[in-house]
Amino acid sequence: MLLFVVDGREGLTNSDQEIAQRLRKKNKNMVLVINKTEGMDDQGLASDFYALGFKDTLSVSALRGDHCQSLVDLISESLTRESSNLRD
Repeated sequence: MLLFVVDGREGLTNSDQEIAQRLRKKNKNMVLVINKTEGMDDQGLASDFYALGFKDTLSVSALRGDHCQSLVDLISESLTRESSNLRD
């Protein structure tokens, strides 16, 4: 599993797009984590970063702890699925 963490305050940057393009070629299970979202509209941020093409996207504020448990849950679920697939 790969977490691609971007800065929500910066918005979508050319660097974000270039890195996302490289990461998609890896064919790994990936989650886009939009950090530094204090006081920002989660829906608006998600739509801004939608162009990066990530299936799973989550907005968090590591500073305030907003949605961090959701991120932990998402990682746990993903790792459980991957572990199950390895056993099959």
